[in-house]
Amino acid sequence: MNVKSLLVSLVTSVVLLFSGRAAGQAPSCPAGGVFSATTSGRCEAKILSCPSGFVLEGAYCTMEVGCPSGTTKEGTNCRSAPTPLQPCPAGMSAASGQCRGAPGCPTGTAIRGQGCYEANSPKRPTCPDGRNADDFGRCFSQAACPPGSKWNASANGCVLDAPPVCPSGSTIERGSDRCEHAAKGSCPSGLTLIGSLCGQAPSCPAGTKVVNGTCEGAACPAGMNAVPVAGSRNWVCVTYSRAPTTCPEGTTAPANWTGKCFSKTVNCTQGYSWDGQRCTAEPTCAAGKKFDAAAKGCR
Repeated sequence: MNVKSLLVSLVTSVVLLFSGRAAGQAPSCPAGGVFSATTSGRCEAKILSCPSGFVLEGAYCTMEVGCPSGTTKEGTNCRSAPTPLQPCPAGMSAASGQCRGAPGCPTGTAIRGQGCYEANSPKRPTCPDGRNADDFGRCFSQAACPPGSKWNASANGCVLDAPPVCPSGSTIERGSDRCEHAAKGSCPSGLTLIGSLCGQAPSCPAGTKVVNGTCEGAACPAGMNAVPVAGSRNWVCVTYSRAPTTCPEGTTAPANWTGKCFSKTVNCTQGYSWDGQRCTAEPTCAAGKKFDAAAKGCR
């Protein structure tokens, strides 16, 4: 070996010697695991299996928080077993989870919006002394001011001194020169004047009400919700309750609740134990060496 080769070999040996002392030699691990210098600085092994009732998700054993017997989990709620819609009142039928039917109106009237009104053109109210009726069922006539004064709309009266004079039984309409009178309706028996229309409230079965010209009521008992059945036109009644948000003894809840609990213990590969996050074991070193946790190596 020439001098140059000898010097290269000597330098390489020195570098290896000092780099080994600085970093430490890699330790040995029990079977089934490897040394991790980036996480725990210990030997790590995969979870062998989870306790009964848990499933392995990534590096954790988790358990879904169950709902009471007879219910199923839907997101963060427990849903009861479905029951059929309850029978609708006579004359009504179930549609989209509601009982619907035509409201009852007196003979000669028909449902229009929220009321029963005459099928023909509505009757205007009659006004006394030839006074005029408007579309809102009010009677008006022209106000008269005393001699020497005239009507002033902004003052809502006759200027200068005397107020306007209206016929007996009427009052001045503010902001105008009209006298307003109580309307006298001329509606058929059983109907009342509503604005300028003769009508009455429609009749619906007990427990239902008029919605957009239709009697409508719940098709499920109080406290239950009507929901559609997937893949069909049928609807059923169900109840929803909040799913449990606490974990059983021996488990922990994540910081952000997901409906799953984490096991505090798992079954690790032989020679490893659970430290709360991983299956770990103490590394071993060759004879004459000792594991240095700070250097994460054998020295």
